[in-house]
Amino acid sequence: MAFLAIRHVKFNLNYFMVSRVVVLPDYQGVGIGRRFLTLMAEHYRSQTHLPFHIVTSNPQFVHGKMPGWRIVRVGRLGQVNNGAFQKHMCGPYTSGSRGRLTVTLEYLGVPQL
Repeated sequence: MAFLAIRHVKFNLNYFMVSRVVVLPDYQGVGIGRRFLTLMAEHYRSQTHLPFHIVTSNPQFVHGKMPGWRIVRVGRLGQVNNGAFQKHMCGPYTSGSRGRLTVTLEYLGVPQL
């Protein structure tokens, strides 16, 4: 029903980043993606103690009720330094979110009741 692509990023910071969330069309819009994302974030955080992030423009994640997540960046992904960054990082490939409003969310953990 659902799939997450998670990568381990090791640059100046060491963290996990979700690069793809897929939910089969028959199951979209009922919160499966949000719940699965939170479940995997909790698993990775508890096992590695490293930050867990997602960059998204999906309204279900941006405006949905996401307990345990906080917004750390809002903006538009695009060209930096007249496109030099995009060409250097992506080569001939470009991001499908270039120019689109995106939000970066960080998982903090589900609040204890």
